[in-house]
Amino acid sequence: MTDSTNLIATTEDYLRVSAERQLHASEEFVAGGAEFVYPTGTYHSLTEVFAAGERRYRWIRKRHATWDLVEKGDGNVVVVSAGTLFGENRHGRPFEGVRYVDRITFRDGLITRQEVWNDLASSGVLDQEPSDTGSEQRDVEQHEQEAR
Repeated sequence: MTDSTNLIATTEDYLRVSAERQLHASEEFVAGGAEFVYPTGTYHSLTEVFAAGERRYRWIRKRHATWDLVEKGDGNVVVVSAGTLFGENRHGRPFEGVRYVDRITFRDGLITRQEVWNDLASSGVLDQEPSDTGSEQRDVEQHEQEAR
């Protein structure tokens, strides 16, 4: 029987150091030949995963709402985390409240597969640019001058 508290804590630690893009610390949790399946593609190294993330956002973190653990009959243990994402997109605009689910498969205490689902693309938060309040103010002033 697997110590579920320990494996959930391990998953939480892995997700934290991965979000902080600590490559070497993240790799300590991962078995050789692991597969990472994201909405943006399937990757075979954390270097690839981190590079893909850097093209999409400046930083991202997770607010974990639920944890589930399933011991499979084949010796694998699956940990599922669900919650919301928050962070800052490539344009410097903060976002929050974006749903995610991570399904992480362990064998012999190491991650062999990570599957990620989230609403980043469909939420539109990655494309939002910061509002230019100076531009808005100029538009108001121009409109007022035209009205005179």
